[in-house]
Formats: sequence, structure tokens, C-alpha cells
Amino acid sequence: MRQLDADTIEAIFVPIGGGGLISGVAAYVKSTYPHIKVIGVNCVDSDAMKQAFIANKPVLLPSVNGFSDGTAVREIGAHCYSIAKHTLDGIVLVTTVSHCDFPHSLLDHINT
Repeated sequence: MRQLDADTIEAIFVPIGGGGLISGVAAYVKSTYPHIKVIGVNCVDSDAMKQAFIANKPVLLPSVNGFSDGTAVREIGAHCYSIAKHTLDGIVLVTTVSHCDFPHSLLDHINT
């Protein structure tokens, strides 16, 4: 972020696993660049943070799809949830298909 002109950045998207990465990134960004939106990204079939936001507390999912194994977490940590709840601007859900297609669409965009 320091290498870019932060005034030109509107939002950043961060994958959500157990909550450590997203809570750390969001806490830093919001304390340093409060105008930048921090959006978490959850897979629809491993959306522990999204479900925690709905329940207003960490929840234990009955199961998760391990396709995106780095983010396939059944329960968010309580401390990470607390930080994320106060710093995230939103959460988007992606499907496994969109998860797979993103690198291709990004490369298509870069190569055009």
C-alpha cells in the first residue's frame, strides 16, 4: 500500500479463513487509510465469517468444502471475529466456479 498512491485505492479484497489475515489487514488499513474499504471474500460453502456476522458471534459450521483449503474453516476465532466485526466494510461470497475462473479472467484483462 505504501508503494501505491493510497488516495487512488477505493477498496481491497482479502480472503477469509480463520480470521487472522482479514482482521490484521483490516485493522491496519482502517487505522492508516480509513477511506479504503476492506471487503472480505468467503466461499459460499465455507462462509464461517459471514455466518458469524449474521449470528453476531462465531459459529461452528457443520461442514465446509475443502476446495479452497486455505479458507475452508469451520469456525472463526473469537478475537479475530471481534476485530473483523468492527473493521470490515462487507463480505462477498464467491462460488467454487468463480473462484476457479478468476485467475483466467484476470489474465485476460491484463493481456488485452
